[in-house]
Amino acid sequence: MKLFSRKSLSILTSLSIIFIVTLSVQCYGKSLKEIISTAKIHVENDDRNHPDEKELDKGGKIYANFNLTHGTYSEKDDLNRAVEREFGRGFSIADWQDLKAIKNIDAWISSMGLYNGLTFMVTVNGKYIYSGNRQYFVHYSTTGMPPAGFLVHERISNKLFLGSWFGENRKILAINKDGRNDANPNPNFGAHLEKDNSDHVVGRDFGNERNYSNFNLTTRTYSEKDDLNRAVEKEFGHDFSIADWNDLKAIPDIDAWIAYMHLRNEQSFYVTRNGKSIYSGKRQYNVQYFASGKIPARYAIHDKIGNKLVLGSWYDLNENILAIRKGNQAPGPIVKESQDRDFLKLTNYQFSESQNLAEVVRKEFAGKCQIADWTDLRSMADIDAWIGFQKLKDGQTFFVTRDGKFIYSGNRQYFVYYSRMGAPPAGFLVHDQIGNKFFLGSWYGEKRQILVRDYRSK
Repeated sequence: MKLFSRKSLSILTSLSIIFIVTLSVQCYGKSLKEIISTAKIHVENDDRNHPDEKELDKGGKIYANFNLTHGTYSEKDDLNRAVEREFGRGFSIADWQDLKAIKNIDAWISSMGLYNGLTFMVTVNGKYIYSGNRQYFVHYSTTGMPPAGFLVHERISNKLFLGSWFGENRKILAINKDGRNDANPNPNFGAHLEKDNSDHVVGRDFGNERNYSNFNLTTRTYSEKDDLNRAVEKEFGHDFSIADWNDLKAIPDIDAWIAYMHLRNEQSFYVTRNGKSIYSGKRQYNVQYFASGKIPARYAIHDKIGNKLVLGSWYDLNENILAIRKGNQAPGPIVKESQDRDFLKLTNYQFSESQNLAEVVRKEFAGKCQIADWTDLRSMADIDAWIGFQKLKDGQTFFVTRDGKFIYSGNRQYFVYYSRMGAPPAGFLVHDQIGNKFFLGSWYGEKRQILVRDYRSK
């Protein structure tokens, strides 16, 4: 006895399949959505790991509108005045809300070149002080934790921690209030290198080192009433003294020097002139940098170099001091025989030693290139010009190999530490060094840029 015909069985089978599929979708629809959502999150996370540094934040400001002051200051100083003195009137001290408005904080951190433990002063809702004389400041941590005993008022992504304290000198985070391109502290930074098609950069030769390393700006600011030479020796040692205007005039390529010193628009500093500190009365000689070449009206100009460095004099100022290593006052050219600036480049993004560094380099540069070796740095004819061209910041680090090897031991990846002050951090194991600028070390667990040898530019 047939209960169902062949045709009926076929129809029932089809209906069963439709029912099962429908039931599966209903039962597992949420999981499918979760899978889709997870895939979307993965893509977003991947974007965060490879940020576009030109991306606009929520406030419409680009990362270039932020700068850290060169000097360090106390909470007792006039912080906005210090910012304007370094960057110009378009800038003011940044607020914690400015940082919270940044959509991609990792990209901002990378663009600023922040390093673990760095602190800088900010305001919070326009207020400088939390209570008493405790100035607001931000602590950056790569470990996801602030120091022990740190009172955290607020945090961003377990990387930037808002705290408050007194009695310590810190940098100030400055922001371009207007967001104008012409307020950029140094729009001509490195431009002379890009436009120069020759194979050499001239400067002063001190044995085997460029003259630029013999100049330093003090980290603190001083009054003309202070003993400026003593202040210089206190910061840099007995080998340094206050620089003279004639030392600057003797530099054949003043643009390269400006780039190396990271001078900012309208930044000023003390010097002497023909060995004298005072022009008349109590008017201390000082130099001011004008990136645009436009010098304000009524500016008492004693002398100038290329409409960019202007020698003036005034009193009741707090300024950095330009220091020079003693016994290095004679100029002389040096020839740059290789295009170091063109074939040694830094990646835009930061990576971990656990990643395939060779592969990520190829992906970013999409050409015939490889991670650079320590020997590539040592072979540079003009290390100072390359430092200026790359806009390296004090404390900046990047991965390299050493004699073709990535690892020193265990999982300790080789990297380079750049120091403007001539010394690595305390406890730093130095495998090798180039002058007192580049220190070869090794460590793990921290993201860094990679130095790339790009053959396409050779």
